[in-house]
Amino acid sequence: MHEWEVPCDACGVYQRPVFSGKHDDGSRYGIVFAADKRPDGSYDIEGAKASTRYVCQFCGYEHRECKQTQGRWNALGRYARVEGGSSESHSYHWNDVICAQWRDLVALFLAARVQSKRGNWKPLVDFTQKQLAEFANERTVAESENPLQRVEMSASEEWPDEAFRFMAVDTQHGHFHVMARAWAKTGESRRLHWGQVKTPEEIEALRIAMNIKPRCVIIDAAWNARMVYTWAANYDWVCIRGDARRAWKHKVAEPGKAPTWVEKPWSLSWWGDPDSNGLTSKGKKALAFFISKPSTADRLQALRDSGLWVEPKVEPMTKAEQDYTDQLNSMMKIRKKPGEPETWEQVGCEPHAWDVARMQVFAAMAKGVA
Repeated sequence: MHEWEVPCDACGVYQRPVFSGKHDDGSRYGIVFAADKRPDGSYDIEGAKASTRYVCQFCGYEHRECKQTQGRWNALGRYARVEGGSSESHSYHWNDVICAQWRDLVALFLAARVQSKRGNWKPLVDFTQKQLAEFANERTVAESENPLQRVEMSASEEWPDEAFRFMAVDTQHGHFHVMARAWAKTGESRRLHWGQVKTPEEIEALRIAMNIKPRCVIIDAAWNARMVYTWAANYDWVCIRGDARRAWKHKVAEPGKAPTWVEKPWSLSWWGDPDSNGLTSKGKKALAFFISKPSTADRLQALRDSGLWVEPKVEPMTKAEQDYTDQLNSMMKIRKKPGEPETWEQVGCEPHAWDVARMQVFAAMAKGVA
């Protein structure tokens, strides 16, 4: 494989022309533009086109003249062979950043992003394949649009910043999806476990093995609620039920001051009524809350966008980890019609990991760390 390299007009360092690149500190290079939105949420395409420039990866110099810059690039550019590959077979990679109008590429990209927000990934896949000459499918473009922060970690190692540890459980017919995460006071969280178990006894055994307090186990009681209340009462877990409301009012009382009301994305606590025949101790009940689906989803996305939602680095990628990633990316906030508010909609596989992640966010918000 040979990549076309071009020199920066300022520093002269040769580099591969890319449509979008990102440094570790979050700053961008490649084609950069203002992605401003109008009041209705649509992109200001003309404003984006007017602000388009190419930023050097190494010195940050902004190349603003497309045709003149590309003329110099093509006069001074060169093909450089990348490491690996066959010495007998040769291939050459060239994308539209080198020869097309940058403003047109930006307009095409933003139009494709609008479609992706509606659950239609095809225009973004086409843009990646045709304009950027890169391999792409719906899965890869979804991951690139909503990447996960990943670091080397081990569940057996202590994390110095850890403040709380929660286990969230999604109840299904015949099995459970379980996620354990460690949370820091900064809002950063790191996944310690993800998988399936068959019985509530296995959940409890996993809780003990991972040194998680009973009241830090959050279990969904939407399915077969009375049975879930029984398990929760026996093991001292906390039950939740998802709700479309965004918030509930809570009274806050401080000594010497009149009570005030604040809104939180979970309800006041209540008690779930278990099956008395299944209780290990007579009279036990299950502590329960309603939690806001849209508010916890918004907060989860904000944590992901800020790099605080951290996953373990898995190399090479396993099928189990890819399934987990697909589930986290299977929900998207979409505006179905102009003028309507954006809502979270399923655009991929069953979002079990996304559902359990929202439960984790509720627990962290209730403890004041998210």
